[in-house]
Amino acid sequence: NALIGLLDDVSATELKATLGVDVPDGRYYTLDLPGAGEVLYAPTRLLSVLCTTNAGNAYMQSGQLDPALLRRFQRVMFVSYPAEAVIMPVYAKAATPGTARVAYALEVATRSMTVDQGQLLARPMNTGVTLNFLAEVQDLVQAGLSETSALREALLVTVTPFCCELTDEGLPD
Repeated sequence: NALIGLLDDVSATELKATLGVDVPDGRYYTLDLPGAGEVLYAPTRLLSVLCTTNAGNAYMQSGQLDPALLRRFQRVMFVSYPAEAVIMPVYAKAATPGTARVAYALEVATRSMTVDQGQLLARPMNTGVTLNFLAEVQDLVQAGLSETSALREALLVTVTPFCCELTDEGLPD
């Protein structure tokens, strides 16, 4: 609701009538600062509003995005997983090539292992989880673990808590 109000634009005439400010003709975004008694305003042509969301499985807690909100954006993009050729160079910078390949294969495998596909995972890995996994593997290798042990240990503290439902005690269910 706050974004819907923020993304409503008003004319210069409306702005003068409500705030008593003289501004050039055009459209303006306004933001009422709660508790401050102040209203900020900016010409729509000078202000870009970028938003992201993880709308989808297990991320939305109050249903789908309001169509009234989506209409207020000039562009809406839905981004899927990056192709292997695009993401592997990123993963390879975060870890050894072998570890990067293992992490990518694990990420891809988790996409077909969710409850939606009749399997046990609550959600699949994503790029952020994979990068956290790779960073943890690298830290554990630098601490003296073998790569195989580091992969196993990193899986337990990065991937498992993200992909699995947790019990009330915070343990994987």
